Amino acid sequence: MTALTTTPVPLTTPEVPERRLHPFARQFVLELRKITDTRAGLGLLVGVVLLSALSLAGTIATALPAERTSATVLRALLAPQWLILPILGIVLVTGEFGKRTNASAFLLEPRRLRVLGAKVLAMLLVADVVHGVAVGLAAAGPALLTRATGHHWAGALPVHALTQGLAVQFTEVLVGVAFGALIQSTAAAIAAFFTLPMLTFGAASAAGHGLVSWIDLSTTQAPLAAGTATSTDLLHFACAALLWAVLPLVLGALRLRRRDLPIGG
Repeated sequence: MTALTTTPVPLTTPEVPERRLHPFARQFVLELRKITDTRAGLGLLVGVVLLSALSLAGTIATALPAERTSATVLRALLAPQWLILPILGIVLVTGEFGKRTNASAFLLEPRRLRVLGAKVLAMLLVADVVHGVAVGLAAAGPALLTRATGHHWAGALPVHALTQGLAVQFTEVLVGVAFGALIQSTAAAIAAFFTLPMLTFGAASAAGHGLVSWIDLSTTQAPLAAGTATSTDLLHFACAALLWAVLPLVLGALRLRRRDLPIGG
């Protein structure tokens, strides 16, 4: 009788291929495509164009002789942007949750703060481009309007009007992205974006002590929108921007980082 002998086979751990994460530039381009490739994003951009045209037409029809300047044209073009671009920022963030695509979005790039950072930069780039288009139209507008209307339109566009208007543009976009990241629901975030400032304004007005000039974003933005902000106005604006843009964005980033995301549709 012979004994069977076996040769032990060493256990080996199967090699797991290294996971290749998206570079930030690719994620940034992806977020830009989400802005223009979705029906909501494209519709909001079209809304910016249409409302800007209506705002400009109304301004041309009602402007007094002293108001016929390129700065007036610029404000007319920027006003709809300050209303719609924050909504676009909300939709860009909350779309990852409202359409239940968060699993695929964060499986492709599990570093959630990088995804949020890409969304912030994408929205700031869009805001900058749209602002640049408005500046170009405002610079060329007076000459065209003088010929078309027969009234003289001054063509000087102060530099501080450009920078202060861009500061308002960026702040409004950041508020939209911040509300989207914090609330993570499209309808609730849009409702909060419009109602919370009004409620805060009413409470601050009732409290007195000049609180409105420190915490109400619309009030602090008014001198910048007019291009006449002083150092005190800039300080008030910075305080309100910290309250409405920076703080919600930080809280939203923390919530996004800690949130349990469902797997699957």
